Amino acid sequence: MEPPVLTVDTLDAVEGERAELASEAETVAIGLSIPFTLVAPYATEADDGRGDNWGIAAIGAEETDACAGQGVKVAVLDTGIAEDHPAFDGLDPLTENFTDDVPEDTDGHGTHCASTIFGQDVDGRRLGVARGVRRPLIGKVMGRGGGDSETILEGLLWARRNGARVISMSLGMDFAGFHRQLLSRGWSQVDATALALQGYRDNLRLFDRIAALFGDATATDAPVLISAAGNDSRRPECEIGTAAPASAAGILSVGAIDTHGNIAAFSNSAPDCVAPGVGILGAAQDGRLVRLSGTSMAAPHVAGVAVLQAAALARNGFFTGQDLRTALLARARTLPGLSRAERGRGLVMV
Repeated sequence: MEPPVLTVDTLDAVEGERAELASEAETVAIGLSIPFTLVAPYATEADDGRGDNWGIAAIGAEETDACAGQGVKVAVLDTGIAEDHPAFDGLDPLTENFTDDVPEDTDGHGTHCASTIFGQDVDGRRLGVARGVRRPLIGKVMGRGGGDSETILEGLLWARRNGARVISMSLGMDFAGFHRQLLSRGWSQVDATALALQGYRDNLRLFDRIAALFGDATATDAPVLISAAGNDSRRPECEIGTAAPASAAGILSVGAIDTHGNIAAFSNSAPDCVAPGVGILGAAQDGRLVRLSGTSMAAPHVAGVAVLQAAALARNGFFTGQDLRTALLARARTLPGLSRAERGRGLVMV
């Protein structure tokens, strides 16, 4: 079992306590616990009642059968899941709530993301990439009040302990929220900015470290971490780089393309790869279907492909998280008209 990753809220702890924790042998990383927020959908459209999730065909998954991906454990760290949705009929998810909120998905973000990875067909309409998944790991790390570094890290370690080979996240560090929190506690504008920057830096390094632990080239049970690149760009006027924690070394960051193969106007720059992320049909927490747009919708497509690739690698014996990451990027297809900064290695394909 990997050593624990520890965080400490130095707003309330003195520096001596931080130094003492940092010196302990089992501490592999330490930093401020800061707020996290969802990479919220850029746009929402009502379902017109026609067609499948177009992303399935775009990544070459339309010919995969209903058992594809069976036996591979995938974790979704998000807002939870609406287990009673028809998209999850026949599934037996292992769930854990790391928040102070109710265990149910009150937002719908996690439900939609999960349906793209392993959702079953609803009324004959295809939603999920890897429909053979039967016991997904669902970690609720984001509640109605958001989440923080500690809930995310607890979720990651829980997923690893329970054998996840693929971990999907569509979350971002809330620098602005942390800055506001410091101001509300009486910090000056200058000091709040400095401490918020420290927290952001600490957490980026912390996620670098946990990704390195998970991506150990010698570990045959290590997962691959997949995260949305962020929806902060406003192309062509403004392009923003990949947001943290997707920008951490070792985390596979995913940008979004539209039905024409163009980079989405909101998609952040410099992802590792891209996937369908505009008008994606998926499950809503109220039992209906809805079309959402965002890099949060693109990342689960890559997670679904990762499940299928993991199943293929498993047939040939043991494989590492790095093996899986390499295989995913090796099969990515270059898209004409898109720069490397826009598409990374390209469109991930089954």
